Amino acid sequence: MAEPELAWRLYTRSFPLIDPVAMADADTMKHRRMAMLERRLKHATTRGPALNPLHR
Repeated sequence: MAEPELAWRLYTRSFPLIDPVAMADADTMKHRRMAMLERRLKHATTRGPALNPLHR
């Protein structure tokens, strides 16, 4: 079911971005459902290739 008005409102407003590298791990864990994703993104570059899913 297409809702063009809802899509327009959703995609034309600004939204906040986060910088997981600048956040403390304790603050990240307060985000509950997104916490694991944020931690993976934060530590993706500090782990070796075997543990880094972003490494090619």
